Amino acid sequence: MTARPTLIACRSGPLLSHVAADVVTVLEGRGVVQSGSETGTGVVTLDGCPSACLSRRLAAEGHPPSARLNLADCGVDDETLSSVDRQ
Repeated sequence: MTARPTLIACRSGPLLSHVAADVVTVLEGRGVVQSGSETGTGVVTLDGCPSACLSRRLAAEGHPPSARLNLADCGVDDETLSSVDRQ
C-alpha cells in the first residue's frame, strides 16, 4: 500500500479552522490522506488564511511541510463563510 501524506489543518479562526478540519476528515475518509500532527516527509499543511501560520510555524521549528495548501488561495475566508451561513 502506498503511504498517504499526513495532512495537518490549521487552527486559525473559528470558521476557517472548522472548514480545514472538515476537509481533513473528508479526505481521510476517502483514503487520500491521514490526519495527524507528525512532522517530516509527506506532511501537507492546510492553512486557513493568507498569513499561513501553520506552515510558517512548522518551518520555523525545522520541519517545513512537503506541500502547503491554503483556503484563502481558493477564495475561502471568514466573510465568504459568514455569507454562506446566512443562506
